[in-house]
Amino acid sequence: MNSATIIINISFFTVVGMIIISSIIYWYERDKRQWEGVEYWLANGTYFLVTAITNKLAPSFVALSTVLWIWRFVTSRKILESVTSSDLKRKWHMPLILGGYFLSLLFNQSGFEFLYYTLPQSLALFIVATDCLVRARKILILSKTVSITHYLLFGTLFIVFLHHLDYGFFRFNPATVTFGFGVSLMCNILMAILLPSVTIYELRMEHQRKLETKLEMQSKFSALGEMAAGIAHEINNPLGLISTRANYLRNHIQRGSAEKDFIVRNLDQIEETTQRMATIINSLRSFSRDNRKEPFKTVTPGLIIEDTLNYSRDRFRMNSIQIIVDPFPQVDLVCRPIQISQVLLNLMNNSFDAIVKTDRPWIHLTCEVFDHTLRIKVIDSGKGIPKEVLKNIMEPFFTTKEMGGTGIGLSISRGIIEDHHGKLYYDESSTNTAFVVELPLQQNEV
Repeated sequence: MNSATIIINISFFTVVGMIIISSIIYWYERDKRQWEGVEYWLANGTYFLVTAITNKLAPSFVALSTVLWIWRFVTSRKILESVTSSDLKRKWHMPLILGGYFLSLLFNQSGFEFLYYTLPQSLALFIVATDCLVRARKILILSKTVSITHYLLFGTLFIVFLHHLDYGFFRFNPATVTFGFGVSLMCNILMAILLPSVTIYELRMEHQRKLETKLEMQSKFSALGEMAAGIAHEINNPLGLISTRANYLRNHIQRGSAEKDFIVRNLDQIEETTQRMATIINSLRSFSRDNRKEPFKTVTPGLIIEDTLNYSRDRFRMNSIQIIVDPFPQVDLVCRPIQISQVLLNLMNNSFDAIVKTDRPWIHLTCEVFDHTLRIKVIDSGKGIPKEVLKNIMEPFFTTKEMGGTGIGLSISRGIIEDHHGKLYYDESSTNTAFVVELPLQQNEV
């Protein structure tokens, strides 16, 4: 038994071992990512089994095993798609692969040497695989989730498909055949280490994303609960006005004393009131939905502030908290408006809790533009945050509220602002309690 055959057998048994291990893991966890690992090793195992069977046969039969490269490529792409949560297929991928295999078949039938049996198909697969790898890397960089394990996986898959290119050169060359199969063995060993590592990392990241989503929704519902009284008052007032105006009109019409201008004027007030109610309800609906994938929009800062105040204006008024809003600059801001409104509402609710029982409480909103950055300050009548509290203020689950505090509002808010490539911080130079939101007016990556 020569060294190439020994390496093939080692690779084959390595793959069989990984099929068994991956299958056991999948059987216990039943996760889609685990099945993709099983499928990858099945493709690899089938390829090496066919390679071992055709090892001593004529070149035409040896070339048959290269058809299994497609299966290995497809499973590799599935893994990349699972990692990036994106569809990496393009319309030109499959025609290019089929074209490469058609050329290989044509060269085979035309009596060309073994190199031309494999080079067109391997070149096509290499181009398509490289395209998938490059785009997967870009997606992970944009989402800020790329890790060293990802880079190692990408590098190994790149070597796997690069190795296809030299297959025709070394397969029937005694001087290089051992080296070629040695590269295959090295790739299998690397994949045996990296594939489970990436799968575990991705599962952990998915669990973290689900936890963050759950915490974000919990923070939202907490804020919604705090707004409930104000919103009820905000809607009850217009309903009372509509009821009063409707009765007023009915009485005048029954007495025959209602003139056209009088009716139109009262109907205009009713229509204006219902539009105000619709605005409040639509804002509440937008706030409560999952807006993590909301597209970036171009809005004015004043519009975001007005929407934010719609949620809570009456709640603050009923508790005698004065809201002071400075004129906002008329500039265009590219952002996810509902998320920015969520951050500002959270800051205002924190201020509410801190000052509601103090004398003559107030909240002051200011805004300015400097160096293509929008700076919004939420200042309240509080006298600041103690330094021993300040160092933990942005940490998840840290709260100074005796009851009802989740300790996740500021942490989530900071995450939202950082996703906008901005900053959220406490202004230690202010004589009163002040939080600052800084946002770039434009987003480079939207």
